[in-house]
Amino acid sequence: MRVWLIDIGDPLPYFHPEDRRFRAGNIADHLMEAGHHVLWWGSTFDHARKRHEADRDSRVDVSPQLAYRLLHATSYSKNVSVARVVNHWLIGRKFRRYARTEARPDVIVCSFPTLDMSYEATRYGRERDVPVVLDIRDLWPRVMLDVVPDWLRGIGRVALTPYFRMAAQACRKATGLLGITPAFVEWGASCAGRDVSELDGSFPLANDTWTPTDAQLTEARGYWHSRGLRESDFVLCLAGSLGTRRLLDLDAVILAARQLRESCPKCRFVLCGTGDSLEYYRNLARECQNVMLPGWVDRAKIWALLRLASVGLVPYASTYSLVRSYPIKVIEYLSAGLPILSSVEGSLEQLLRRSGCGVTYPNRAPEVLARTISDLAADASRLAEMRRQAIRLYETELHPDKVYGAMVRHIEHVAATLDRRVVH
Repeated sequence: MRVWLIDIGDPLPYFHPEDRRFRAGNIADHLMEAGHHVLWWGSTFDHARKRHEADRDSRVDVSPQLAYRLLHATSYSKNVSVARVVNHWLIGRKFRRYARTEARPDVIVCSFPTLDMSYEATRYGRERDVPVVLDIRDLWPRVMLDVVPDWLRGIGRVALTPYFRMAAQACRKATGLLGITPAFVEWGASCAGRDVSELDGSFPLANDTWTPTDAQLTEARGYWHSRGLRESDFVLCLAGSLGTRRLLDLDAVILAARQLRESCPKCRFVLCGTGDSLEYYRNLARECQNVMLPGWVDRAKIWALLRLASVGLVPYASTYSLVRSYPIKVIEYLSAGLPILSSVEGSLEQLLRRSGCGVTYPNRAPEVLARTISDLAADASRLAEMRRQAIRLYETELHPDKVYGAMVRHIEHVAATLDRRVVH
């Protein structure tokens, strides 16, 4: 089967084979393992690194089973910016032009977002009778309203009307809708004005199974030991972006840490990541000797930290989008057997309650968080049971081989279903 995989946000393994595989990379690998041929439509601009990896449109044939169609457009330095909107629009237009020059695929799997590529992919699919599966990973453009003040939300909704229409048209024209949670699939079906069908399905985010070399692990452990961490500590960790404070409830974490300085001296908070709010949080934690904000750390150090830690933190506001989602760091924590402390209501709260591998505390409630941490630190048997449940959940439901193997089978089912409809 010839598959077009459309994703301009994930890092391309062609340029950075050492990077961990994100969702598109995992899908591509499992499609090829199943014997299919993949043409990956991507961008020359690396979204994470904010730089171009090539200076022109090109096609790269990597192997008989894998090729890249790289589209070049303007760069941008901020995720929320006019320049990014222009980049997505230009790449969508280029896809429309170049798609006609490639052999017709049997099925298209397109990441949603971006809206422009989702719109163009479903438009092409309708014109050429090609089944298109949209993989909903973020609720664009609704997620954009989460970062604006409440009093501006109505104006923002009006300003985003063209994008809401584009999302609705893409979902309506798609053959099937996938999503990282059932709630994401339901949202897409609602945009399309229909019920969830047998051609839709939810497949959670799942990280790859990378492990550091012995040398990398020795260096990473030495790094954390040099920063004062010990195996006897009760370490609470965060590995993520420290961006807008409207979405990140890290103030409550630092205030809880301040309360625990004397009552729970073995508690250590390690909050990794960079972003616009890093210096704000460093200033807030200035008097907290039990809080470490090291900034960006490499992959091996994160891997080692997760296995040194006692608890993984998911300190986010319960926004419209996040209550329907599982952040990727949840799966990273679970893959290390790490119990989770989360402030996110909805889908993640239900998952933690069902599996018994985590606790949900209220947003903006540092006193409650401090008591919860203190109780966990004092109950070794409860923590050990949560660790066992975390590993069990990961192995039975969230391992990449299970998730993406099932996803490939679903894509095959969608393609076969449409073929039968065309024949009849």
